[in-house]
Amino acid sequence: MPDRGKAPKSAPSLNADDRAAGSEALPAALGDLDEEEADSLWAKEAARRRRARNWAMLAVLLGLSALFYAITIAKMKVHG
Repeated sequence: MPDRGKAPKSAPSLNADDRAAGSEALPAALGDLDEEEADSLWAKEAARRRRARNWAMLAVLLGLSALFYAITIAKMKVHG
């Protein structure tokens, strides 16, 4: 059974019309799945996206913390 949970790596580089054409073909490709399997695939994809978003947010927060720390140290050297 092919892995239906993966999108082609080139999908993000496609223009909007090509992505739309690909998304129209998606329901036909998933046609042999029952509703429970389709829901399971969507739930896994949602969890993967949520996890990726959480890691990105962690990176942003750590970057801001490092920036604030560096600014504080620099101000302490100037005023201290």
